[in-house]
Amino acid sequence: MAAKQAPPKAPWMSEEKYQKLYGHLLEPKENEHAQKNDFEGEDDAIITDTTRTKNKEEMIFNEYLDPMNSNNNKIIKSTETSLYERNKQLYLQKQVDKQKKSQLEQVFKGQANVNNLVINHYNERTNIAQSERRDLSPIIKLKNFNNVIKYILISKYTKQHDIVLELACGKGGDLIKYGRNNISQWIGFDISEQSISEAKRRFLAMKKKHQLNYQTILAQGDCFGHSLAPIVSKLPECRFPCDLVSIQFALHYAFETEQKARRAIQNVSKSLKIGGHFLGTIPDSEFLRYKLKKFPKDFDKKLKWRNKVYKVEFESDNFIKNDYEWDSPFGQLYTYYLKDAIDHVPEYVIPFETLRSICDDYGLELKLKKSFTQFFADEFPSWMKSLTKNQLEGIRRDDGKYGITGDEKEAAAFFYCVFCFEKTRNVEID
Repeated sequence: MAAKQAPPKAPWMSEEKYQKLYGHLLEPKENEHAQKNDFEGEDDAIITDTTRTKNKEEMIFNEYLDPMNSNNNKIIKSTETSLYERNKQLYLQKQVDKQKKSQLEQVFKGQANVNNLVINHYNERTNIAQSERRDLSPIIKLKNFNNVIKYILISKYTKQHDIVLELACGKGGDLIKYGRNNISQWIGFDISEQSISEAKRRFLAMKKKHQLNYQTILAQGDCFGHSLAPIVSKLPECRFPCDLVSIQFALHYAFETEQKARRAIQNVSKSLKIGGHFLGTIPDSEFLRYKLKKFPKDFDKKLKWRNKVYKVEFESDNFIKNDYEWDSPFGQLYTYYLKDAIDHVPEYVIPFETLRSICDDYGLELKLKKSFTQFFADEFPSWMKSLTKNQLEGIRRDDGKYGITGDEKEAAAFFYCVFCFEKTRNVEID
């Protein structure tokens, strides 16, 4: 008669429960639960509590044999529940990831709108942010560095009593920065309704503590694909034209098509007064070129690179096939992953000379374009005294100097650049 074999463990079953039911049928295996790579294979990872010691395993096993020990039963039940919930969450996350992958494939094939994925992502990030402590983020140094870059950029071009429009404002991450610059009105538009709700909540929560004395106006809407006129017409308190328009870490979504990119810059230009500034932060196309040119011409796999913090994967290899140049400045799609921040969201390359040309068509003249690395090196010494103690401590390196190092440096200081345009003339816009 053939020996009985243990059935495979269901992903929602705890290891302890599995051992209790089928342990006598299992053969000992070493290294059963090898650590998974940061990016690959993570969908199939099931937590089985490999961190406990051998003595603890023996204790739990013995406790199963002694059901009369009520205290031990509480420990077992607690451990089982914890592992069950964790495995259940991983199982459900796997299903969500499969759905995201399917949606991405539809975007790649032109069968779905990228806006829906962006909205879903930022709605999800809003919910996560409400339940997590920012200071425990594994990329807290990177976030601190990016915030210092934005603070210096905003302060450099913002004057007292300015009227500011922020497109794709998200959850209002720059509210305190504008408060420190004593503006008079801040207008924020974003495609995600949940982000707008969270921005309103944040402003009310921070208003007294941080002395945010300016007027705040928030509204949901597509800042890139459509004219802002229908949104603004419902907000008579907005004091247009503005002194400053800001787009932080979001303009790349507009470069899906030329029509969409031009509409975004039209919205900027129509919102600005003569002498006003348009500033922002975007992925640096020159850095993307540098990375892509490392691939040989006969490379026949996905164009992708990564480190422990971030990952980039291009959908098409036409950059290489077109002699290391994009065949179009629009629609150059890649997916971007940033640990604890962005989960494989589709983005588009912004060839900077194309952005500069479009801005020129709408009366915007380039004043500044620098990588985060160069901008920080040039500006930090003169702005250091205006930074708070927390800001300085947030970017202090292990060697006592200020800045960012390691894998986070490539994901932030190298990957992104700052820009600023000034509106020098009015242009007739339909």
